[in-house]
Amino acid sequence: MKAKTKSSLKKRIKISNGGKGKASYQKANRNHRLEHKSKRSKVFAYLTFPKSFAKQLKRLLPNSK
Repeated sequence: MKAKTKSSLKKRIKISNGGKGKASYQKANRNHRLEHKSKRSKVFAYLTFPKSFAKQLKRLLPNSK
């Protein structure tokens, strides 16, 4: 049986197009009520997963590179 991609995960992370294929994600709590949050917590930056997550991501996203 073909391994299926976890749909919830493919919506939340991005795989880079470069040769390395790193997976990145965005932190939560950055959509609304931003006037009550500090400037530091509102910086919109994508973070990359540590290398220890590679095996888990490969299992959850079998059809990605």
